[in-house]
Amino acid sequence: SVLEEDVKRIEELYRDKGFAFAKVEKVEKLFSEDGGSVTVRIKIREGKQFRIRRYDIEVNPQGERIFSEDELRSRLSLDVGDIFNREKLQEDIASLQQAYADKGYITTEIIPDVRFNEEKGYVDIKLTVNEGRLVLINKVEITGLERTKEEVIRRELERLDIKPGKPFNVQNIRKARQRIFSLGPFIRGVDFIPGPAQGDKRDLIVQIIESPQAGSFGIGGGYSSQDGLFGFAEISHNNLFGRAYRVHFKGEIGLRRRKIAQFIFSTPWILNSPTSLTLSLYNTQRERYLFYFGSRTRTYTDKRYGGSITLGRSITRNVDLSVRFKDEMISAEIPEEFSEIYRGYERRETRSLTFYLTRDTRDFLTSMFDPSGGSMNEFSVEFSGLLGGGERMNRFQRFTYEGAWFYNPFWKFVLAAHLKIGYLRAGPLETQEDKMRQLGLIYERYFLGGADTVRGYDDFTIVPEGDEVISSMWGGNKMFYLNLEWRFPIVETVRGVLFFDMGQTWNERTGTLRDLIRDFRPRKSVGVGLRFEMFGMLARLEYGYALDRDLGAGRLAPRGKFHFTIGPAF
Repeated sequence: SVLEEDVKRIEELYRDKGFAFAKVEKVEKLFSEDGGSVTVRIKIREGKQFRIRRYDIEVNPQGERIFSEDELRSRLSLDVGDIFNREKLQEDIASLQQAYADKGYITTEIIPDVRFNEEKGYVDIKLTVNEGRLVLINKVEITGLERTKEEVIRRELERLDIKPGKPFNVQNIRKARQRIFSLGPFIRGVDFIPGPAQGDKRDLIVQIIESPQAGSFGIGGGYSSQDGLFGFAEISHNNLFGRAYRVHFKGEIGLRRRKIAQFIFSTPWILNSPTSLTLSLYNTQRERYLFYFGSRTRTYTDKRYGGSITLGRSITRNVDLSVRFKDEMISAEIPEEFSEIYRGYERRETRSLTFYLTRDTRDFLTSMFDPSGGSMNEFSVEFSGLLGGGERMNRFQRFTYEGAWFYNPFWKFVLAAHLKIGYLRAGPLETQEDKMRQLGLIYERYFLGGADTVRGYDDFTIVPEGDEVISSMWGGNKMFYLNLEWRFPIVETVRGVLFFDMGQTWNERTGTLRDLIRDFRPRKSVGVGLRFEMFGMLARLEYGYALDRDLGAGRLAPRGKFHFTIGPAF
C-alpha cells in the first residue's frame, strides 16, 4: 500500500542520515467521527546517529596491484568522520567496481564489512578487494546487421582496442557504443553481451539493431511568420551502400521569396582512416524583415551561395579536432530608401577557416537524436579574410563556446541543458571609417530569436538597442542563449518536451564584463513541443510563449509562436 511505501521511505531517510537502526515502531490510523478524514500517527525509534571511525581498504591482488591506495581512496565519497550513509557506501563500492572494470578486471569482487558500536555511536568499515585476473577478449561477434557492412562496425571497435587478445575494457566498450550510435540514425540499438568465461578469456557479442529504413524521400510544407507558406522536397540516405555514407538533397520554395537548395555528403572514414569528411553546397534566398525601424513591412532579400569542407579526427578517447574551410558569397536586395546606407555592401564574401575542439561523452537511448547522459562541449575559432580576397571580403575572428548536458533521472525521462556563447571581433567602432567597415559584417553578426535559439520570438528579432553610432539593425557582436528542456516519451517514436529559453545580444557599446553584467536583460520564453524522426532527420514542432514582449523601438514579440523545423537539436 501507499502507507507501507511511505513507512519504508521514512526509514530509508533516517538511515541515509546516519541513523542506521532507525525503525518505525507503530503506525496508527485515527478516523474522524464522521469518517470523512483520517489522521496517521507514526512512532519512530531513531536510535543513535553513527559516524565513521575507520574506513579501511584491503586489496588482494593476483599479481602487481592495479591501483594504489591513494587512487582507490580518490574514488570514495565517504571518509573518516563523516555521518554514515548506506546509499553513499553502495556508490563507493560501485565506483571501485567500475574503476576495475574500466581496466579489464570485470571479475573483481568488493566485499564490505560494516561493524557498528551502538554504545559509542561509531562505525568501522572495511572493503576487501579481490582483484581477480585480467579478462581478455577471445572473439568479437557482431550480430543483427541487415544493410550495414560488418567492416563499418568492426573498425569502430578496433580503433578502441575491442578485438581478440585485448583487455575486456568496459570504458572502451561504453565509448564504442557512443561512436556506433553516432554513425547515423540508421542505428537504433547497440548492446554488448559478454560470453561465458573460458579461462581468462571471454567472447564479446555486439548486438546491433538497425532502422528498417535508411533512405527516404518526402515532400511537405509549413508556415512561419517570417517566410509565409513554403513547400519542401527532400531525398536522403543515411547509410548509402551500407558504409555509413550520408547523402542529403533538400529543396524549398516559399511565397515570400524563400528558396533553398542544399546538398550534403558525409562519411566517418576516408582513405581507410578514422578521419571524418563532410562536404556541403548550398544556395539560399530568404526575405528578412527590417524590424529595427518600428515597422514589419520593410524587408530585404538575403541571398547566399557557397560551400564548405570539414575534416575531423579523434585525438583522445573523448576529444576530437576538426577544421572547416568555408567560402560563401552574400548579396542583399535592399529597399530603395536604404540603398544609400548599404551602397557598396550589397555584395560580400566570407572565406574562412574554423578550428573546432570537441569533447563528447554523451550516451544515447535509441538513436543519435536521443542523448540520455553525458555532455558535449565545443570551442571553435573562425578566421575570415586570411586567405586573400578584395574589398568585399569580410574580415573578422569569431570565438564560440557551445555546451550541452544530459541527465537521465529515471526511466526514459531526460533533463537537458544547452548553452551557446559567441563573440565576433573585428576591430573598434568609433570613427565613420570603422562604422562603414563594420557595416559589411551585418551578414555575420548575431541576431537571435527563432526555432534554433530563443523560441517564441520571430527569427532575428532579438538585437541590442541602437544609438547614433551603432544601429540596432546591425545586430550584435556578442551573444548568449540558454535552453533548458525536460524530454519525455509519448509513444515509441515520439517524444514530448517542455522548455525554457533565454538569450541576449550586445554590441560594441558593451565592452567589458562589468558592462555585460549591468546590461544583462535576456529575453525569455517557455513552451512545449514534439520531436519525431522524418526523412532520417529530427523533426521538431514546438510552441513558444515570449515572456518579454517589449523588444524596444516600439517592437513587440508575438504572444505565442509555432516553430516547425527539420534538423538536429542540441
